[in-house]
Amino acid sequence: MNVKEFLEANNFEDVMLFDNFDKAFLGVNVATNQAIYDYEKMIDCIIEQDNCTVEEAIEYLDYNCIYSNSKYPQIIYKKD
Repeated sequence: MNVKEFLEANNFEDVMLFDNFDKAFLGVNVATNQAIYDYEKMIDCIIEQDNCTVEEAIEYLDYNCIYSNSKYPQIIYKKD
């Protein structure tokens, strides 16, 4: 089951998703109706898809996917 099928099966409507990051999808914040993604796994997805370095993946992710707008998905940063 992919992320879109999961959302449909669980009656989540109007949840904005990032394309090509299914492996980084963690779930949905039901209070805000936002998708939640793992930052580190998103970097891994970019590296896998684009065959780039970690630094290039971070630059792409930070420039193209990090937003503070409440309609965009949330990104979780794990603290070691």
